[in-house]
Amino acid sequence: MDENPEYAGLVRFTNLADPSYDPKESGGVTYDDGMRHIHAITRDGRVFSGVEVFSQVYGILGMEWVYTMAKMPVLGPAFDWMYDVGSELRLRLHGREDVIDRVHAHQAKIEELSEADCHVECEIDWDNL
Repeated sequence: MDENPEYAGLVRFTNLADPSYDPKESGGVTYDDGMRHIHAITRDGRVFSGVEVFSQVYGILGMEWVYTMAKMPVLGPAFDWMYDVGSELRLRLHGREDVIDRVHAHQAKIEELSEADCHVECEIDWDNL
């Protein structure tokens, strides 16, 4: 964002593949989670993931109108789904199926443990693991 002085310093991108990347300094976002979904961490430590990141970033930039369609009842869930599919395709195109496999294995393990430990109906919030 530093190319445009009006937006300088408002949004900073982080390279998860950088050897010095430390999840503890980035809202606890691990490499696998970061590669699976886009994340944003606010200065006060709140973590957002998926399509909500775009809402937050466009809001910071004063461009909420760009995100308006993604808030609509029918289009919002469709955008979420398309984003998830696009993320997996991006990883596959870059030869990172291993990340996808690890994320799916992690999700399956959480689901298995949740089913074993629940005596009532359980719901897993996949966006906040």
